[in-house]
Amino acid sequence: MPITIKPELLSPCGSPESLKAAVNNGADAVYLGGKDFSARKYAGNFSVEELKKACDYCHVYGVKVYVTVNTLYKDSELVQFIEYIKELYMMGVDALIVQDVGAANLIKRSFPDFKLNSSTQLTANTIEDVEFLHR
Repeated sequence: MPITIKPELLSPCGSPESLKAAVNNGADAVYLGGKDFSARKYAGNFSVEELKKACDYCHVYGVKVYVTVNTLYKDSELVQFIEYIKELYMMGVDALIVQDVGAANLIKRSFPDFKLNSSTQLTANTIEDVEFLHR
């Protein structure tokens, strides 16, 4: 008997209203950005408190929450960055979407079980790059 893998319906959400619409219309997961460290700087994005509420709301309905942290970081931002990641981890975010391999390594050292997904902005030019990202 062939194995059937159900694709995940992942919906972008730029506001609490769009998040509720995605959940209420069958999304398996949503992705959204916070006010910090998200590439969509001028999008509505979510405050930390809004992210917590979004995470709680989604989890009641069995929907996963992925948060984008897909910008490049300056050395002077790393302490603030890792504190933000800690907040996301503690509120139960299911995974992060990252662009920077250095940031991914930093996250994994601090939170080894935090699931990471590659942003479409993360470049992989060779099979070695892809194998590295897979690991």
